[in-house]
Amino acid sequence: QTAGIIPINLTELDPDVFVFAGHKGTLTAHGLGGLYISERISMECPTAACEYVPGRGRPPSIFPSYCDTGSAPMMAMAGLNAGLQWLKAQGWEKLLTRRRELVHKLRFGLLHIGNGKIEIVGDVASTKESIPMAIESDQVTGAVSIVAAAPNTDQQVSMQDLNQHLKESADIVASLGFQCSPLGHEALGTSQSGTLRFSVGVVTTDQEIERLLVEIQKFLG
Repeated sequence: QTAGIIPINLTELDPDVFVFAGHKGTLTAHGLGGLYISERISMECPTAACEYVPGRGRPPSIFPSYCDTGSAPMMAMAGLNAGLQWLKAQGWEKLLTRRRELVHKLRFGLLHIGNGKIEIVGDVASTKESIPMAIESDQVTGAVSIVAAAPNTDQQVSMQDLNQHLKESADIVASLGFQCSPLGHEALGTSQSGTLRFSVGVVTTDQEIERLLVEIQKFLG
């Protein structure tokens, strides 16, 4: 899901199989993804019959026809191409630098509201001192997930209530729950309640980050 968000060089990675979601970092419509299969990998697809000749037994394993299962969504593919061309025109370094700046602003702001009761969930320690170090890598994505406790208590705040407040008060849409990754939440220790995830995109502005932080501060009091 990081295709289009961080640089990925398939020549250097040399994967057997590479899969990406089109509607995320590559900016195309929902319903389209990509599947790369190395020529060294032999695969069989029981539903592919495009190369089948009646009376000649099973269809041959001709790359890549053996995994062609139907008509291609040409409009979505045109959108994928347009998205990739736009990303290329913007320049990876520009996009990466801007994302680091906004993610830093969001993380720094979250850890300075609510009397330090917000925890940023993930592999980076949720401390004010760790934030500058955490954003130096080119591998920074725009996803920031949180849980929070009420001020002056250890009682966890309902992320569902916070999500509803953001949507109703400021038209801010976040991702609530397990974000299609329940096993990931088991590893993070958030399998009981999930998290509230904010996503910094290529068109996110400083003003939108500031508005989000203000609304969270209002909710936490």
